[in-house]
Amino acid sequence: MNLSKAFNGFGEAGGTECRQAEPEIADIEKDTVNPAGHILRMLDLTLEGSCEESRFGLSGEVSLRMACTAAEHYLASRRIEDAAVDAWYLLEYVTGVSRAMYLADRDKKLSEEQRDAYAALVNKRGAHIPLQHLTGEQEFMGLPFLVSEAVLIPRQDTETLVELALDKIKAALRSGVLPREIYVERDSDTRGEKAEVRRGSDLSPEENERCDRYRVLDLCTGSGCIAVSIAKLCEQMWGKNSGKCGKDQERCKNWLEVCASDLSEDALAVARENARRLGADVRFFRSDLFAQIPMSVDCEDRSVSTDSRIGEKVSGVGFDLIVSNPPYICTKVIEELSEEVRLHEPRLALDGGDDGLEFYRRIVCESRGYLRSGGWLLLEIGYDQGEDVAKLLRQSGFSQVRVSQDLAGNDRVVEGVYYV
Repeated sequence: MNLSKAFNGFGEAGGTECRQAEPEIADIEKDTVNPAGHILRMLDLTLEGSCEESRFGLSGEVSLRMACTAAEHYLASRRIEDAAVDAWYLLEYVTGVSRAMYLADRDKKLSEEQRDAYAALVNKRGAHIPLQHLTGEQEFMGLPFLVSEAVLIPRQDTETLVELALDKIKAALRSGVLPREIYVERDSDTRGEKAEVRRGSDLSPEENERCDRYRVLDLCTGSGCIAVSIAKLCEQMWGKNSGKCGKDQERCKNWLEVCASDLSEDALAVARENARRLGADVRFFRSDLFAQIPMSVDCEDRSVSTDSRIGEKVSGVGFDLIVSNPPYICTKVIEELSEEVRLHEPRLALDGGDDGLEFYRRIVCESRGYLRSGGWLLLEIGYDQGEDVAKLLRQSGFSQVRVSQDLAGNDRVVEGVYYV
């Protein structure tokens, strides 16, 4: 095989020639020990100089190993972090070859269609389009989530928030005791602060039944990864927890009610599709934080469009757990973020105002009107916001305020419990 044909298109920037002298073909072909090394050396020569607009390309017969190695080198030259990882994931996406299959037969040849598709994706990744936007998917909590430019890409840091939320739900399931109270809205402009609170024997049988559910609300849901993961993993938990649920698994499923909201209709479309694909029972609302969130939803009536409830005055029971990963990047810092984030993820989901705390102030204050007595608020934060957000919770009457760290040891979640 003539390895000089294993790549093409490098160094062509609007007709500007930045290609340097290539190695002799004879020298390339005589080394059969590490043929991919020839591509690397050729790329070393090709990508030097003013090659900002150079493009990645492959031609002729190319093996899995050669394609992946060449792509890694190209992405590294384009200042792509984790170039080797991205080169591999794109190869896996295009060919369907698993890591085990790759290790067993690295010299397997790509089809012409696979070769061209891989080159096209590598070029897009070289232009700093996020990997997940190219594959359309990101794993989170072991589940595959669809992503698009309408939503933030789910990140491992956020799994800390989900794990803490699951701990709260498990604790409630073990205790078998839920707060029994119901809010009756009196003022359409102010929920909670001017609401009547009734408990225990004051409740009707129907209200008692609603109060027996553990209700979760995810604000700023984006892709739905938090809400959908909670709903789906709890469903799996019921199956492993038959001792607590007894034979009535359906009752355990009905015990949990998960709601989620976002201001962006495009984001909600992605979240709804993720819930549908993963079979998660989540109710979605278009809302600016709490503005259009009903205090209660009739979970038995699945035929009613959620959107038809927007703006409707509903009396209900509040929530046992409110979680959120709100926008928390300082406005001035956004321009300093990587191209992948700054140019391809929604600014609406990034911008937390001048100090990054704008949404925390609103959520902490307003959540008090939506939490049942003894309900928890869990907020994902930036690595340097733990002290500030914890202070907001304490000043607003929350107790048991705690800051938890992610796997990297950075402050990641602030939690607190609120008693009416």
